[in-house]
Order: sequence, then structure tokens, then C-alpha cells
Amino acid sequence: MLFTKYKVIDVIDGISFRVTPKWFQYNRTGDVVRLSGHKAPAMNEPGGMVARSRLQSLINGKSVRLEGRNVDMNGILEADVYLEDRNITNAL
Repeated sequence: MLFTKYKVIDVIDGISFRVTPKWFQYNRTGDVVRLSGHKAPAMNEPGGMVARSRLQSLINGKSVRLEGRNVDMNGILEADVYLEDRNITNAL
């Protein structure tokens, strides 16, 4: 990736969020990232709001490092996400 640090500007749900600047990987670019290897309830399912709140409290407004794994067919980067060199998937 061109940039190693990204600022989280919005948490969408328990596993997805938006960053700035846009990421560029696999000849694609975007601002939506999904945590690789992590599952959370959808927003309309029980626990969805709790999962979103937990991710918000952990990363919203903070700088993270992304290690992209894949870009899905919707243009969302699936990535390992690090906050201060700690993979946040383990914290959720």
C-alpha cells in the first residue's frame, strides 16, 4: 500500500469502517475496509449495534495500519488492521 497509516473517519458496522486517505491495492482504490477473518452481527440483527459500538470505541478517529488481504467484488478492502502495532481483531 502507498500509505501505511490511515485515519478512521466512520465506523459502518461491527467489522467495516471508512478511512482517509483512500487505500490503493490490487489496482483498485477505495475508502471502505473490512476486518479480515472477523465476523459480527449485521446492524439489523441482535448484537449488531453493540458490535458497532465496540469497534467505534476502539478505532474511531484513530490512525490504523492496514495490511490488505483482498479486495472483494464490492470494492471493499479486506485487511488485517493494526492499532499501535496490535492486531485489533484479537481485541474484539
